[in-house]
Amino acid sequence: MITKIQSFTDVITNSSSTVFVMHEDDARYYERLENAEGCIEVQPITMDWLLENRYEFEMVLDLLNIPCSEITTYHKYERCGGYWEDPDKSVWESFLESHKEQIEEVFQDLYWVDIEDHFEDAYEVTKEARCGAKWYASRH
Repeated sequence: MITKIQSFTDVITNSSSTVFVMHEDDARYYERLENAEGCIEVQPITMDWLLENRYEFEMVLDLLNIPCSEITTYHKYERCGGYWEDPDKSVWESFLESHKEQIEEVFQDLYWVDIEDHFEDAYEVTKEARCGAKWYASRH
């Protein structure tokens, strides 16, 4: 999807966003910000959402206090660092089903909030959102 340029920083920098997991009241606060110029997306985290977003497995496992190694493999780069491979769809579905009660308990009233850095106060809004979030990560 191509969107219009919303600020000068869209032209001179790589845009990015930060994603957060937070309670509904906090999520709705960010959703209602008038100066965000459509750069904040809020979605409830439901079982259907989790099924469709298996690439967010690290967030789910972090909040459930389960190691990533339970469902996926770590690939180490030759020099440094590495990444966790996205779990196969069938593995993810089985994981969600086997942990359904724990997921429903932990994710009750939690929302996914994606804040893009395309608006004037994005830095301050993102900094504030980190304080109230149960989990967050930067995206590029």
